[in-house]
Amino acid sequence: MKFYLNFAKFVAGGINPLSGPIKIQWELTYRCNLRCKHCHLWKVKDEVRLPLEKVKEILSELRTLGGRYVSFSGGELFLLNEAYEVLSHAKSLGFKVAANSNGWLMNEKNAQRLAQTGIDSIFFSLDGPREIHDWIRGVDGAWERVLAAIENVKKAGERPKVFVNITLNKKNLPYLHDTVRLAVEKGADGVTTEPVHRIEKYSPEEDLGLTREDIPLLKEQIDSILRDFPSYLPHFHDYLRMFPAFIEDPERVKKSFRCIATFFSVQIHPNGDVHPCPVAFKKIGNLQEKSFKEIWFSREAEDLRREIKAGNHPPCWFTCVGPANLYLSYVSKGKFFKLLSPSFLKYVFREKI
Repeated sequence: MKFYLNFAKFVAGGINPLSGPIKIQWELTYRCNLRCKHCHLWKVKDEVRLPLEKVKEILSELRTLGGRYVSFSGGELFLLNEAYEVLSHAKSLGFKVAANSNGWLMNEKNAQRLAQTGIDSIFFSLDGPREIHDWIRGVDGAWERVLAAIENVKKAGERPKVFVNITLNKKNLPYLHDTVRLAVEKGADGVTTEPVHRIEKYSPEEDLGLTREDIPLLKEQIDSILRDFPSYLPHFHDYLRMFPAFIEDPERVKKSFRCIATFFSVQIHPNGDVHPCPVAFKKIGNLQEKSFKEIWFSREAEDLRREIKAGNHPPCWFTCVGPANLYLSYVSKGKFFKLLSPSFLKYVFREKI
């Protein structure tokens, strides 16, 4: 019931949720075995991480507060010895659980271990054909490893479902359609994509960012995957169609909706820092110092929600918040005709990841 009351409160303009976040993005480590050109988290030294028992304790609290979906990532999640235990524990609590990986370590044995956790979905990063992917990922052989990872997990059982995520940038944009086709041919259950973001946390190389000159090709590539692979694109299609508008004028796109961050979703970092979203533009507390409930219902969190509602936050178009932001903007602005489109209805009623 609180979920629906929260939904109504948000649409009506309310500031403070009645329960905890529905969706949690949790980076368990910054350690990574690749050297990606669009993400420099692997450069973080002297990483501080929450101990396993503390992670389990926080997950239990999040579930009690109303959490439904939790997505774990890194760095490279599976560099951690405890990764599979964390996934299993989250699933045992009743979460819908997803994991994100570069696939390097997902051999047949580890794919079997992954299947035994019972999680719902895993997302492997695939950024183009062999030469492009390996260049972006900074390590030769990364392309072969991720394709093998997809195959190994598919052979291990019906769960988890396998998704491919494409971080779209200037280097791999011409190959978007080919990359989606490759993922489908290799057996992926679906493909997600988002544009590379120029934010301090990831610090992508300057020449990777998409610019206005890329918009014609971007439109062409988006139209082609919507035409040829609609059933493999789990996010409703208006989210993808908004990519050119976001590249052209991210501030204008931001102003078209109220962001769900720190109301329905939250981001947790390896050391326990709590942020509103992947952009991590403001910290509202640390889980080594306070419980999640204390942080979530604190004055700092309330002030941040007011700032976000007022539009005082960086623009972004990440898959973890963009589709939901767009959906709630349709509801709050009475654009109900948008909610009757076939792609949107499929997005709403499909099995949630």
